[in-house]
This record gives sequence, C-alpha cells and structure tokens, in this order.
Amino acid sequence: ELARAVGVAVGHKVLPVALPKAILSLAAHIDQMFRGKGAKLTADRVGYLCHPDWTASPGKRPDPAMWVPQVPTPQGLAATAAWYRA
Repeated sequence: ELARAVGVAVGHKVLPVALPKAILSLAAHIDQMFRGKGAKLTADRVGYLCHPDWTASPGKRPDPAMWVPQVPTPQGLAATAAWYRA
C-alpha cells in the first residue's frame, strides 16, 4: 500500500512484488559480484527488508482512535515529493 502511494506521489506506477528472502539474498550476491562496493542491494539491506517486525497481525493493531494523522498519507507524500524536487 505504501509503495503504491509513494509511486502516485512521484508520478510513477509502482507494482510491488513480494520476494522470498532467499531470492533477495541471491540478488544481493549477484549485485555485489557485479558492482562490488557500489552494490545497491546488500546482505544488510536484505536483512532489513525481511525483518519480521515490518508487519503486524491485524489482531494486534492498536485502536485507530488512539492516533489520527494531521496530514493524510497521499497529501503528505505528495508534499514531500514536491519539497524533495525543489
């Protein structure tokens, strides 16, 4: 959801694809082979992306009334993208 919202904010269509850790690890190894120290996907990043705390079980989510954002996500992302471009 967030990846798609960021895509909309920057004017690009985004198709998020869930990949298993093993495939990401293989891709990181290949990236390191080709780019060396300039690799963009590293083993550290794979660990970060695959950390189990990225998602929460719906049953463990806090009550939405606990906190309401002052700025809706789409508007906040659009403003951030515009600021970044400027």
